[in-house]
Amino acid sequence: MNLETARLALESGDMANWSAVARDLGRQLAAQVDRSKPWLLSFRRLVAGLRPRRAGDYDRGFLDALELVATGFERQLDDTVRDETEVLQLRAHPSWIAALRYIDQGVVRPSDLAEKLEVSPSAVTKLVDELEQAHLVTQTTQGRERPCRLTPRARSVLGRLPPPDTTPVASDVMLVVPAVVTCVTTLIRDRRVARERFLDSLRHTRIANPAGVLEVLDRSLRDASCAVLDDDDAWVATDAALLDRLQQHVALACQNRPGTVVERLARLSERSELVLRVGGGVSTWDSAVGQLGRIQVIRDDELRCEAPLLAGEFQLVYESPSLLVADRRQWREWTERATTAAIGRYHLGIAHGPVVPDFNLIEVEMPEYPA
Repeated sequence: MNLETARLALESGDMANWSAVARDLGRQLAAQVDRSKPWLLSFRRLVAGLRPRRAGDYDRGFLDALELVATGFERQLDDTVRDETEVLQLRAHPSWIAALRYIDQGVVRPSDLAEKLEVSPSAVTKLVDELEQAHLVTQTTQGRERPCRLTPRARSVLGRLPPPDTTPVASDVMLVVPAVVTCVTTLIRDRRVARERFLDSLRHTRIANPAGVLEVLDRSLRDASCAVLDDDDAWVATDAALLDRLQQHVALACQNRPGTVVERLARLSERSELVLRVGGGVSTWDSAVGQLGRIQVIRDDELRCEAPLLAGEFQLVYESPSLLVADRRQWREWTERATTAAIGRYHLGIAHGPVVPDFNLIEVEMPEYPA
């Protein structure tokens, strides 16, 4: 129902039309259609302007009822907006929310509140003063104590907040995440971190099962092609170990002393064309495999400019598992097309490294005679 339809129906003086307006208004307000404040204000003014032109008590009473209904919903909108604003303001003060919830649970003495919040008495005094200024609590004097009480406004706003998350999982996550972030940051920076160091960071927490956390982190680092365990019980960044070995193999090949990796690539190229996908880890692949005529080296720059077309029979070799993971995310279409069309799929890697489904491992060992 729009305002023009309502005006024509009300000006007609026909009771059937008036009843229809009342029914439509009720349906719209119940369904929250056109329940914006400007529409309600315009409708109320329309009804108020018609009232002086009606002589009968029934007519005026009917119009008064319509205006009262519109006014009531208009005030409800104001209250809703104010409540939502208060909720947003309160959520910006986590310490306020915690204090109000404790008071609601019966912790009314400031000294007890300080103990629950694990803050000093002076900090609680300041906090309670802020809550009083916001009209969320009141204090009364009872001997030497000044217990706190929630105001009706505080109870209303608390009721609109989501319930606190007190599940063990949530608290465990808050304790574990900083330790995991520190571990991964160290792994990125130093390329190696001892597992014992990670366990030490958990000993200061209340985690019930640190060994379980360690097992999950072990598996996650391995599955993400991020790190593997070495003989000294330390995580070593997968690419760090792999690229260090590849640098040695490629350097030897550039000196016409091909090692096991280049020899394996040469044997594969005898079967069909070989597509070697490399990242930025080793810069001299072209020189290392230049004498092997059936190897096509594909770098990041080529995929950024124009994905190379792959025709005929070919085998696909990835420089590292992490590069394959990155390609599936960044160059998904090309990677899927190349993987599907290849008659053989391989990736270079180290023993006990991550397993890539549908790809065969070409193990890269440290050369017996380093370059």
